Amino acid sequence: MNFQFRGKRSLSLRLWHWLNAVTILALLTTVFLRSRLVGVRENAKRISDRIGPAVSTEQAKDVARMYRDRLWEWHVELGLILAGLLLLRVFTELFAASGTGLFSKIKNSVAAAKTDQFAHIIGVVRAEKTTDPGLVSDMIHGG
Repeated sequence: MNFQFRGKRSLSLRLWHWLNAVTILALLTTVFLRSRLVGVRENAKRISDRIGPAVSTEQAKDVARMYRDRLWEWHVELGLILAGLLLLRVFTELFAASGTGLFSKIKNSVAAAKTDQFAHIIGVVRAEKTTDPGLVSDMIHGG
């Protein structure tokens, strides 16, 4: 298999890649914002301080929860988008032209690995019988 990292990729694959990257960054951003900036107690205090006695502590907490919950909704929506992108990638590989998809590449890699293993076993047996008698015994017993 001759994979080149810098090879030209199709527009659809590049688009999928960047959509995937942006979605993951947005997911991480929602986690960061939710854990650092939208704590209910801290924001409820800010709301109460800003508005004054016109709002109760419970009302301020409700407003703070509303912002935190909305951020969670975004996180869930982004997670669904990420799952959709993954499914899209799997389906495009399943239905790719013969010999170009990921599964074809995996099949070729497995075949190459089997060939390499077979060649290695043949080489070890040959060495055992000709130039290195006791090689297998040394491998088993630590030499």
